[in-house]
Amino acid sequence: MFVPFAMPPQPPVLVQAEQPGTSVEETLSRRAQADGWSASQAEWIGKIGAAAMAKDASTPAATLDEAYKAARRILTIGYFDNVLAQGKTRLVAFLTVVDLEKQVAQRAGGPVPDYPDASLKAAYVELAKAAERGASSAEQIEIGFAALRAWAK
Repeated sequence: MFVPFAMPPQPPVLVQAEQPGTSVEETLSRRAQADGWSASQAEWIGKIGAAAMAKDASTPAATLDEAYKAARRILTIGYFDNVLAQGKTRLVAFLTVVDLEKQVAQRAGGPVPDYPDASLKAAYVELAKAAERGASSAEQIEIGFAALRAWAK
């Protein structure tokens, strides 16, 4: 005798994306794409973040978020350093990461920052001072963006 029974519906797509078989790299890459990074940028964020996670697996949820933020930061610094390595000016390197911020915001569908020239010049002056003091690329970028944010207030 055949006894029919009701099969549960398929889980929602969002739940499927977080199934146990999803790798850290895939999870981080998907998050990056959802946040507006391009496919290739998201792939790098996934790789960088997964490498960071492999070093410290003590608290997975917190570490996943920290690894994601660190990977975005490392990729941004990589853009900055690459422009300098190509022999271009520090101003061009800074404008490259400003443009990167705009592209990510635009792809994410959020408000795209529109910095006035005066604020970009002021931010660059602060960044250049930091470079003269021997600040790292990461510190220079942070100082430049802090100046942009302060100008916007």
